[in-house]
Amino acid sequence: MILDYKKLEGIFFVLEKDHDLSELNKSVTFSLRAIAYTHIASSGFFDNAFYLSQIPDKAESLNDGIKHYLTAKSVYAPNRYFDERFYTTAHP
Repeated sequence: MILDYKKLEGIFFVLEKDHDLSELNKSVTFSLRAIAYTHIASSGFFDNAFYLSQIPDKAESLNDGIKHYLTAKSVYAPNRYFDERFYTTAHP
């Protein structure tokens, strides 16, 4: 199964902005992030050491790069072969 992260981002946006869905937001957001986390972790494409090396000011306090990758609005690459900035610019 291939996850469409743009669709997930859209779902997160709606859940975060819609006041009526605020309670649902908490459980759905957690569930979706858990699914994404599992897929990323099992893919073999996330290099935790490389990811954290791009964040020198926070690397010591972070030990779970995938969690940071999913929750922070960052442009750090998940591995040395993927350019996050290029990808997000090419696929807005």
